[in-house]
Amino acid sequence: MATEIRLPDLGEGVEDVTVNRWRVAVGDAVKAGDVILEIATDKVDTEIQAPADGVLLKINYRNGEIAPVNAVMGYIGAPGETVDEGGAAEAAPAKVPEAAPAQPEPAQPTAVAEGGVRATR
Repeated sequence: MATEIRLPDLGEGVEDVTVNRWRVAVGDAVKAGDVILEIATDKVDTEIQAPADGVLLKINYRNGEIAPVNAVMGYIGAPGETVDEGGAAEAAPAKVPEAAPAQPEPAQPTAVAEGGVRATR
């Protein structure tokens, strides 16, 4: 399953950053801790490290684009793994257990009260 590369909260009222440069391209192998991305705020430039070993699968924010704090910048996963437009990694569909057939409720006996009015329980 793909791992999100999430932009950390940089504190000090920072709400968004500019992507300066991706150091890796989609398809490149990375190791956890490798610097893969450089970002800039109005006060400081920061390097973002890979959160996991794998291959860069997708980039959501390109060089020069503005990204909000906590945004998913991209994904790292296994070689050959794909990530759909919504960001979910494609995996084999999970088998959903079949629901047990509904048991019909037993019929309630009807009684006829005096005066010919039917009543049920």
